Amino acid sequence: MQAHTIRTKAGAVVIVITLMCLVVLPGTVFAFVSAAATAQSVTLNWTAVGDDGTIGTASEYDVRYSLSSITDGNWASAMQAVGEPSPQLSGSAESFIILGLESGTTYYFAIKVADEVGNLSVMSNVVQKTTDDETDAPAAIANLSMTNIAPYSLTLLWTAPGDDSLSGTATEYELRYSTSAIDAGNFGQATRISIQIPQVAGSSESFDVTGLSASTMYYFAIRTGDDVNNWSSISNIASGQTLVENSAPAAIANFGPSGETETTVSLTWTAPGDDGNSGTASQYDIRYSLNPISEANWDSASQVASEPTPKVAGSVESFTVTGLQSDTTYYFAIKSADEVPNWSSLSNVASRKTAADQTPPASINDLQAFMGANDGEIILGWIAPGDDHRSGRASSYEIRTSFQAITEQNWSLTSLYDMFPEPSMAGDTQAIMLTGLQPGQYYYLAVKSTDDVGNESSISNVAAAVAMFTLGTDVTDQIAEVVAPLPGANLASAHPVMVVANVSEVASMIYHFEIATDSIFINIVDGASVEQHEGFSTSWKVD
Repeated sequence: MQAHTIRTKAGAVVIVITLMCLVVLPGTVFAFVSAAATAQSVTLNWTAVGDDGTIGTASEYDVRYSLSSITDGNWASAMQAVGEPSPQLSGSAESFIILGLESGTTYYFAIKVADEVGNLSVMSNVVQKTTDDETDAPAAIANLSMTNIAPYSLTLLWTAPGDDSLSGTATEYELRYSTSAIDAGNFGQATRISIQIPQVAGSSESFDVTGLSASTMYYFAIRTGDDVNNWSSISNIASGQTLVENSAPAAIANFGPSGETETTVSLTWTAPGDDGNSGTASQYDIRYSLNPISEANWDSASQVASEPTPKVAGSVESFTVTGLQSDTTYYFAIKSADEVPNWSSLSNVASRKTAADQTPPASINDLQAFMGANDGEIILGWIAPGDDHRSGRASSYEIRTSFQAITEQNWSLTSLYDMFPEPSMAGDTQAIMLTGLQPGQYYYLAVKSTDDVGNESSISNVAAAVAMFTLGTDVTDQIAEVVAPLPGANLASAHPVMVVANVSEVASMIYHFEIATDSIFINIVDGASVEQHEGFSTSWKVD
C-alpha cells in the first residue's frame, strides 16, 4: 500500500482525504537453474516473471555470481554479470551464459527482477555450479618465418593461435633459439627470449630478435600457453643465417693531443661506433712516428701497447703514449675495428712535440774512496743515478781530484780525471780504479753525471783517500818520531809545518803524514807522502 494525502478548503473548513495505493513488485524467480558449464562459462535457465507479480513483462534482470553463497546480506558485494537479456513476457523460457570464468572453480548464482520504476523482486533461489577443467591447449604455430635478416638481428613472423586451439586469446609465448637444430626433445635447452603477450587468435604477430652474431646459422621455435598452463606443441622450425658484417667503424676525425711531458703525449678523441657511428667498436690501433703517417706507411709506424677498450659511440676517449724522447716532434694516428674485424679508415693525423728534458741526473750521495792495490791507485765506488733524477741511465760521468776539499765553487779548478766508466742503469753499483796518482798523496775526489741533452747533476759527496804507496822494505811500518809540533801544543797557524826525525840515512825513504779530526785517525781530512829530506828531519807544510 502507498498513502496519498489530498488537502481541500471549503469556506473555513479544511478537509483532508488520504488515499492508499497498493505497490505490486515483480515476481520472484523460483526455478533458477544451471543448464551447462564449460571451462570459462556457465549457462543459466529460468522462467520469466511479470512486471507485477506474474502479470506483464518486467523491465530488466540483475544476475549476480560469487565464489561463496549469495544472500540478501551480501547481494551488493557479489559480482554483477554483464549483458543480461531483456525480460520476455511472463511465463517465457529465459537463458543466459556468463563468460570469463575460471576453469575448475565453483560459483554461486542468483537473480532479481526489476520493473519500470526500479522496484526489485525478492532474490531468487541460489544456484551452485563448478566450471570444467581447462584441457584444450592453444594450437601449434605452423607458419613461423624470418624476415629482415641483418648481421646482428632478424624479424620473426607468425599467426597468433587461440587460448583453446584456434579460438580466444592465449596467455603467453615461449620463444627459443639455438645455433644448432631444435626439436621437441631439446627445445627446453635452447636460449629463451622474453616476448610480447599474444594477440587474439588469427592476428599477425612479429618480433625483432637482436644481439645475434654475424654470419651465423640460427634456429627458432615457439610454443603457446593458456591461462591454466596448457601448452601447445612447438611450432615449425624457422632457420636462417645472419648476414656477414661488412660495415666498418667510422674514421675518427677529431684525434688530437691534449698535453705532453718530456717522455709522454696525451691524446683525446670521440669514440666511433661498431657500424659507422652507432654501437660500440671492438678495438683501437694507435700508432706514432717521427714522420707524417699515411695509409701507405701505416704498417711501419710504431704501435702503442695497451690501447683502451672502446666505449659506446659518442663517448670521450683518452690515452697517454709513453716512452718518447724529449724535445722531439711525433705524429699520431688511430684506426678502430669491429669484432669481425672490419677496420676503419685512417683518422686525421695529429702531431705534438715533447717537452725539452730539464731534469738532470740525481746527485751521487754515496761516493766512497779506498786505497788501491798498486802504487798510485785509488778505488772509487758509488750507486749509479739515472738520466732523469733516479730513473733511466745517465750519459756520462765527470770525475775530479784535488789535494784540497772540492766544492761547487772550485769544481772547474780541480784536476779532471780523463778516464771514467760508462754509466749503468739507475740503482746499479759502479766502481773505477784510478791509476797514475801520486803514491802516498791524500786526494779529495768528487763526481758529476750528465744526461743525453747535457743536463748536469750537482756535485756528489766528496770522498777522500790516500793513493797507494810502498814504503822502503828495510824500515817498512816504522813510525817516525814527531819533532814538531809537540803533543798538546796550540797551533798558531792553519797551515803548520809537521816535522819528524829521520829514522834512517837511506835517501829514498818516504814519510806519510796524515791529519784527522779524531785520535784514532778514522776521519782523515788531509795527508801527503813526502820524500826524506837531507839531514836529521823531514817536514811537510799543511796546505
